[in-house]
Amino acid sequence: MAHQLSAPENRKKKGHTASHGNEAEDVRLPRDGGSMEEGNDTAGRKVAGWCHLAALHLSHLSPLFTTIERLPISAICKDTHTKATDTTTGMYRDLTITEGEHGVWKSIKQPAARDTDEESDEDPSDLDAPRPSKSKPSKDKDKDKGKYIPQLKKRMGKLQTVNIDATRGLIPFTVDLLEASKSTLKHIHIDSPPTEQYRRRDKALPAASSGVVVFDSVEELRVTNDEWIDKFMSGGWVFPALKKLSVGHVYAKTDQGRLTSIKAWNIDTVDGADWRAFTAAIAKCPKLTSIEGLTILNAKDIQLSDNQDETSSDLSDNQDETSSDRSVLKTPVYDSLGLLKAALDTNWNKDNMKGVPKTLTFNHRFTLGADFSRQLTDRSGPNHFTLPDLLTWAPGVACNIEWSPRTDNRELGRDKVKDGIMDTVIDCSTEVPEAPPAPHGVTAETVKKVTSTCKKVALSCGGSPLHGTWGALLSFPEATHLAVEAEDLYQPAPASKMVNSIPEFLLETTEAPEEGNSRCLPSIEHVHAQVVRSHSNGHEGLPSGAATRELEGLMGSLKRVREASFFVSALSDLSQCISYFSGLHHSLDKLEVKIDNMVADMLADAAHECEAGLSYPQVKSLSVDVGGARLKKDHVRNLLSLILSIRPTRVSLTIDLSTDDLVGDVDLDEEGQSTPEPAFAAFCVECVARVGGTYEVLGSDHKVNADGVNTSTLMLELELKDSTRKGRSKAKARPKKANRKD
Repeated sequence: MAHQLSAPENRKKKGHTASHGNEAEDVRLPRDGGSMEEGNDTAGRKVAGWCHLAALHLSHLSPLFTTIERLPISAICKDTHTKATDTTTGMYRDLTITEGEHGVWKSIKQPAARDTDEESDEDPSDLDAPRPSKSKPSKDKDKDKGKYIPQLKKRMGKLQTVNIDATRGLIPFTVDLLEASKSTLKHIHIDSPPTEQYRRRDKALPAASSGVVVFDSVEELRVTNDEWIDKFMSGGWVFPALKKLSVGHVYAKTDQGRLTSIKAWNIDTVDGADWRAFTAAIAKCPKLTSIEGLTILNAKDIQLSDNQDETSSDLSDNQDETSSDRSVLKTPVYDSLGLLKAALDTNWNKDNMKGVPKTLTFNHRFTLGADFSRQLTDRSGPNHFTLPDLLTWAPGVACNIEWSPRTDNRELGRDKVKDGIMDTVIDCSTEVPEAPPAPHGVTAETVKKVTSTCKKVALSCGGSPLHGTWGALLSFPEATHLAVEAEDLYQPAPASKMVNSIPEFLLETTEAPEEGNSRCLPSIEHVHAQVVRSHSNGHEGLPSGAATRELEGLMGSLKRVREASFFVSALSDLSQCISYFSGLHHSLDKLEVKIDNMVADMLADAAHECEAGLSYPQVKSLSVDVGGARLKKDHVRNLLSLILSIRPTRVSLTIDLSTDDLVGDVDLDEEGQSTPEPAFAAFCVECVARVGGTYEVLGSDHKVNADGVNTSTLMLELELKDSTRKGRSKAKARPKKANRKD
């Protein structure tokens, strides 16, 4: 018998993503135009109405709908109701809840005892639908909904699978549904979006329940919502048949006799109470072969939570009291992995596990430099364990070690032009008397493996360059993002030290320096660079001429760059950085600039004077954010001159001007108060006139902030009048082909 059954497309728009194998079938609910009775389609073929569907076919339709969406189906007719609500073959053997349905489920209240004595025969096909006139008043709406709870519990008393989007937290009623199906559930999936930031738990774990709820048949458990994890613990839920566990953050023990795999966003490997509990627990998992999500942090990244047990591992003796963090561990980074090895050896060295393939997946941001080299031989930690120990041990127990970049903070930066935290760091930020050579053996092979697939690289500058032997290991063929920056944005080293710390091997090209692409970084398309002046470096800017050879050589070797962003304190440094890309054979699609608002207004006027005679790349789009930097009028004029030299196709400017610079031009308003508004308006007219010969002014605006004492803001949107470039500022620059306006 042919079936014309079709699910409306808007179900996917609602966020329902349940997997199923019937997407090609035509499923139509009665309210969507589907027929309840048998009939013919437009081609004359016989089709089944909802009332005539076999129980098996009705069951196969379940994955197309969330649990709420199935309610109207069970109300079509008595026969369909019987089939749909059958606890063995019906449509309510799985519970599916999307984020958009949380409001409906959370509105279901537990009924008073007197309302649960008798079960209604009505079908709650729409819990929010108006009731007949004989129903209870609206003020008793929650009570009215409550009378259906016994029905729902009975109907969904033999759940096998649970899929809950927990973005909006825990739904109390669903806890009861899960407990009611504790003997039949096999798969539990309760998901929240992955956290963007690594964190340690700030609140204490919930007290364990005095009672126990045993889920006898659950083989797969995925729960990435902390509120639900707390409920599991406080409710005393146990899963003796569990084989696969996937969670968001592992905070405590997870011992399980049948467990074969553990997966989490972050399994904190920092030595402490939680890590010791976790390693003790996995020693009791004889069938465990896979752990994914083990997170290794560098010492500077570790911030302990308020409830961290500082008595474990002698944490109080390892704190850096001068750190801005609450405490920073000084234990060697890889030392705590000795506990992991010891725990796994408990079972992995047994005869029945020898030769069985095993996998450990670590989230780690390799920071390759002098400190990394020191860590490889540092056995000062309580476990006397190093990274080479781990890498040497793994093959002997048939374990494959995989490395993944840390995803926490990946798109979060201290300033909005920064392209996020990098996967791997080339660490040249530490000054050492003699740079140590690159590692060898298993560690060297690991570094090669990691760098060969790395997508984002950071070059941390200001100290000593890496030893030349690192050049044979550091090749990033797949890296598309590069950040060049000081380790400490607020206390950067002088710009000259930043330049001198760049290793020579990073300047190597595949051909002649003017034409060849970078050997180590051949695929870079996005570059972010910071050149920040501060009190700590004496407001020193970039040197000129041959003194910038390393930085110019590095930037100039990146022949595939499409987007660049700069965070600078001075316009002179900015103009130099942009000029390093003048040898590109193509236009920069996007150039973003943010001016440091901490010291830009403190610098001498010369710092904002751009060097004459520089050549620049072709740029399609330039955005400049000088918010809060309080530039003077002459500084703004210099910036506009730089823009006219670069001649981007489109320009977006946001400039905060120092109103103090308008002293002498301040007028009185209608109330006799001094105001810089007229003088500022006149300066805005001047700015528009300066660029008006070259650019169409698509938009301009200015405003005096607050009472006008501190800053005033100028905003300009510009488009090049003639998009055909007629050459660049130097004869050696290649001409740009005609471009149409965007």
